[in-house]
Amino acid sequence: MEKELNPGTVETIRLLLNTQQEFQPAWLERYFPEVAKKGGVGYAEVERMTPTQAQAVRHLLIEQIIYARKQMRRSRGRVGRGQGAPDEGDEGSEWPIRAELDNEALTDLCAAFGLTYPSSMAIEG
Repeated sequence: MEKELNPGTVETIRLLLNTQQEFQPAWLERYFPEVAKKGGVGYAEVERMTPTQAQAVRHLLIEQIIYARKQMRRSRGRVGRGQGAPDEGDEGSEWPIRAELDNEALTDLCAAFGLTYPSSMAIEG
C-alpha cells in the first residue's frame, strides 16, 4: 500500500464487506478467507488488505456505484412518470449518498494501492 486509507474509506469498505458476508459469503471466503472464518469484518482487516484484496474491493465498489446510479435513474423515472411525489426522488433517497461514499472510497483505494481509477464513462453503467 502506497499510503494509508482515509478513515471514511475504511468505514465504507468495512460496511461493504459486512454486507458481502451476509449476502455473498462465497465472495468473502474467496478474497478474505480469514474474515469469513472469524465471522466479522473489523477495521484491522480493511487496513491490512493485500493488493489482490484491494483489486477485488475495487471491482465491488464499481459495482455498487453502478447499482446506486441505476437506482437513482429509476427513482427519477418514477417521478417523471407521475408515479411518485417529487420529494420521493433523489433528494430523499439514500442512493446519491451511497454512490458518493462509494466513489470517495474508490478514489482513495485506487490512490492507496496504485490502482487505475476507472473512467467516468466506465462506471456510468
